[in-house]
Amino acid sequence: MKIYDEFLKNNEIICLSLSLNDIPIEKLGKVTFDDIEKTLRRMKVNKGVEECVILQKCNCVELYAVGIGNLEKVLIDFWRLHSNNFENNLIKKINIIKGEKVLGHLLRTGCGLKSLLVGEYCILPVIKT
Repeated sequence: MKIYDEFLKNNEIICLSLSLNDIPIEKLGKVTFDDIEKTLRRMKVNKGVEECVILQKCNCVELYAVGIGNLEKVLIDFWRLHSNNFENNLIKKINIIKGEKVLGHLLRTGCGLKSLLVGEYCILPVIKT
């Protein structure tokens, strides 16, 4: 834990999430990305973003980042600019998770514990880095 604690002193880790629990399905389609690989490359060149992950599945879209600075603003601005048709009124619906809670959230999501079908095994392939 000492290494992890040291890491968090110098870096921020954050997750921005929108799901069917937050917005209707027709709006969720507007916050998706067409080409995730290309989107990740663009995301990594943003100031302060050192590492990033996009999880996009039928019931949610999540952006994860590690870095320095105001990652929340950087990611929201990026999402608005590069998604299919992000509506500004959706910003207030974004769930923001920071710090140690992000890792637990990603692990629960990745192993299917947060899926519509609990234990769904096809989540890991859609987590892109």
